[in-house]
Amino acid sequence: MIYPNPGKIGDPMWIQINIKDQIYADQSCLVHLEFYNPAGERVASFTEDCYAGMNFFTFDTTGLAGGIYFYRIILDGKANGTRKLVLYKY
Repeated sequence: MIYPNPGKIGDPMWIQINIKDQIYADQSCLVHLEFYNPAGERVASFTEDCYAGMNFFTFDTTGLAGGIYFYRIILDGKANGTRKLVLYKY
């Protein structure tokens, strides 16, 4: 989940990922986030280590234009659906 959504360009977006799988209770896993524009072009991505439970990251939206984006969360190589993100300018 990303907060705030919609968000203002240039403000940090907070990303919360809750990993409930007991497989990761004692070890880390890789979480990869990919952001796409409506044309399907990847405009940003990053990878972080996560552990079981709540994980929080920030994403800098500076350099992106206002509009609708789609993001995908990939946990250890397995995609976890696609969600919508809206960015706007003041």
